Order: sequence, then C-alpha cells, then structure tokens
Amino acid sequence: MMKDFLLKNKRQIILMLGIVIMLVLLESNWQVVSTLLVAIWGLWKYFDTRNRELAWRRTEFIFEQAKLLDTDNVLGEAIKILENRHSEINIKTLYENFDQKNILQYSEYYQKFDKLLNFLDLMAYAYFNAKTLSLEEVSNFGWYLDKISENSYLSEYCKENGFNDILELSKEIDEYNKKLTRK
Repeated sequence: MMKDFLLKNKRQIILMLGIVIMLVLLESNWQVVSTLLVAIWGLWKYFDTRNRELAWRRTEFIFEQAKLLDTDNVLGEAIKILENRHSEINIKTLYENFDQKNILQYSEYYQKFDKLLNFLDLMAYAYFNAKTLSLEEVSNFGWYLDKISENSYLSEYCKENGFNDILELSKEIDEYNKKLTRK
C-alpha cells in the first residue's frame, strides 16, 4: 500500500523534499540551493516524460488489440458466435451439452472461441497480475467480457477451464462503470 502511494505521488514527494532541502540550505549556500533546484527539475522532467511515454505505449497497445479483434478472421467468427450473429452455430448449441460428441462435432468452433477467451484472459492477466494496464484501459473490452459473463453456459465453461479471471474482470469493469455513471 505504501509502495502504491509512493508510485502515485512521486512528483509531489520529490517537490516537497526539494522544498524542505532548499529551505534548510537557503540560509547557508545559494550555490547548493540552485544545484538542488536543477536536480529536482531534472527528476521531475524525467518522471513526467517517462509517464507520458508509458501512457502512449499502453494506448498503442490497446488500439492494436482492438484492431486485432476487428481484423483477425478467427476472432471475428468467435465474436459472431458470442453476439449470436453466426449463421451456423450459437453458444447454446456449443456449450449446453459440452461432451465428447460435441467436442468432435464442433471442434473448429471451440478452438476459435478458445482463442477469443485466451485473448481476453491475457487482458485480465495484464490488469490483475502484471498490472501494466489500468481498469479504465481494459474496460475497452468490457462489452465482450459482459457478454461472456452474462451467458450461463460460457460462465460455466470459463470456471471449468481456467478462464476465471475473465469473469472477475467483467465484475470489476461493471463496478467501475457503475461508479462512473453515479458521478
């Protein structure tokens, strides 16, 4: 918790330390004070530039992933199934009687849908484990996560096949969106 506080408030902490040191040294040596001011400004500028650069990289990553969802044929077909717009199959047919017969008959569709689930699970990993994406950033994929979590067949499949983080992320995004609408 302290680490999070320090990471979120780096700029303010550096500035406050600089002011304190400057006030202590102000009476004794102007050269030291000016050196400290330059050093503080340099640190401030470094962290500011770094944070902007990382934010831009995360933005590029989110756009690349959104583009992948739009352009990848396998993911596109899985999304059609998820949205119940596929001409040959639907979620209920795939997952209602998830048994050996269905697996053999619909293996191509299961593979495509698992690719979508793996994609969304990686988004959940980036949020929960790696902490490289914020909730606001992963919420761009919230609609897909909601469609999965709202479907009882898919929710059960996720629980049984290691995609629990998808369901958890969907809950967190729902709570996040509710907070936004209250404001």
